[in-house]
Amino acid sequence: MKKIIIIALTTLMTSTAFAADISTATLQLSGNVPTVFSVTARGYPGEIDLAPGTTVVNRLMGILHFRYNVEIASLTFLSSTASGTIENAAGTAFAWATGGGLKSAAPACTVLDGGLGKLDGAVLDMNPAVSVLAAAAPDMLEADCPLTSSWTTSAGLQASGLYSMTVTAVMTSI
Repeated sequence: MKKIIIIALTTLMTSTAFAADISTATLQLSGNVPTVFSVTARGYPGEIDLAPGTTVVNRLMGILHFRYNVEIASLTFLSSTASGTIENAAGTAFAWATGGGLKSAAPACTVLDGGLGKLDGAVLDMNPAVSVLAAAAPDMLEADCPLTSSWTTSAGLQASGLYSMTVTAVMTSI
């Protein structure tokens, strides 16, 4: 038969305060938001009615689509013609009785702030404030800006031929 011996030990603990253990874990999360900065143009097919004595009101000429999440330093419009309006192959500007310029349809387009006006010259600088992005949309702005035109043609005949012009929008970031 085996003998079992039990030895009991007791530990006398004093009531002393010890500092609590501290364990810290840090998880660092990061990511990049890509820079989005673009302007695209979409034109509308169809002839511009240049028949003598014609009056046209707010014809949709095209749409500029803006997408950006950085501030704009400048927004410039360039005309392919010296007169800033449509010209024929000989470089003769079409003689509007009234109108003929492009305008943005306010208040739909906060980027252009409701104005564009006639491109009477080679360059039109919209010079938006540097706070356009923050004021319009703190995260990102995406806007369609319809461009319209109104005009009345002269009663007399113009020189025959095709009248055209190319408008280029150049947007520069800070």
